[in-house]
Amino acid sequence: MRSENCVYCLKIFKHAGHTFVNLEVGITRLQLAQCATIRSISRLREYIELNTNLRTRAKNDAPLYNDKYKITYTETDRVIYHIECADIYETMKRDIARFDTSDYPAGNAYGMPLANKKVPGLMKDENNGTIMTEFVGLRAKMYALRVDGKKDTKKAKGVKSNVVVRTITFDDYTRCLNEEIEMTRRQSCIRSKLHEVYTISESKIALSPYNDKRYVVPDSTETLPWGHWRIPLYNNIHTMIHIHMYHNMIHIRIICISILMYTFFKFIMCITIIVLSYNIYRMFVIFLRSISILIYTLCIIRFNIYILYVLYTSILIFTLCNIRIYIYIHII
Repeated sequence: MRSENCVYCLKIFKHAGHTFVNLEVGITRLQLAQCATIRSISRLREYIELNTNLRTRAKNDAPLYNDKYKITYTETDRVIYHIECADIYETMKRDIARFDTSDYPAGNAYGMPLANKKVPGLMKDENNGTIMTEFVGLRAKMYALRVDGKKDTKKAKGVKSNVVVRTITFDDYTRCLNEEIEMTRRQSCIRSKLHEVYTISESKIALSPYNDKRYVVPDSTETLPWGHWRIPLYNNIHTMIHIHMYHNMIHIRIICISILMYTFFKFIMCITIIVLSYNIYRMFVIFLRSISILIYTLCIIRFNIYILYVLYTSILIFTLCNIRIYIYIHII
């Protein structure tokens, strides 16, 4: 947009409706330099209407889908749905006006009529009746799907196609999702700098479960778009779980410290008892020695020396035996 006196010049790319709103709220004396219409959205109009219709059915608790309908992957011109129902082909027959089934085999096992060939804006089953058994979507432009009777389809953004075919398997996608690990692969590339062409060997992250373009629901493989109203609820629940685990860890630490303190004090008490017992026994031995000396003295005075010697020797043997018994018991 450009003003009449050319004081400033701005390029504004906005929706036409927004432009007229801006004109109404006070922007005056402006002149439209160019007006362009982007018509690429018209290709997606039918898909948006179909998606809105299916989501409306799920929201209204329709018996057909209820809460068993979800989108697993989207691209510019294709969508992968996950629908749980009795027979999806019967559902397609009821809404045959929305599908191009012209590429189904004639006389197919599902009784699908061949209709609406090349009609623009209709949905088309790319597998043409072949069953897709598994799908793993890690992040944007990084997925793998398995179809009966066909080779596995594997996509990994930034990794050369020959590396994906030779070194990455379908099980790698499943393992990357379940174990939350990143996988790297080495590839050779041709680069050019200052008109010099050379070959390099680089290591790239081939598979990664970390999706930063959408919010990953904790403890789940479901994702939500950023800004979804349920994201704060999951964050609060996750915070409460962490707080509960933190309190449990505090209780466990308190119990462990209490057990260690009890064991330490028990050990100190045992050592104290042993020391006291040893001191009491030493006092008892000293007492016996004193008695033996007293008896020896009395015997010298009043009795025969031979009798005194025998009595004194027996007391000493008794004392030494008691000392050995005490040491043996405490060593055990």
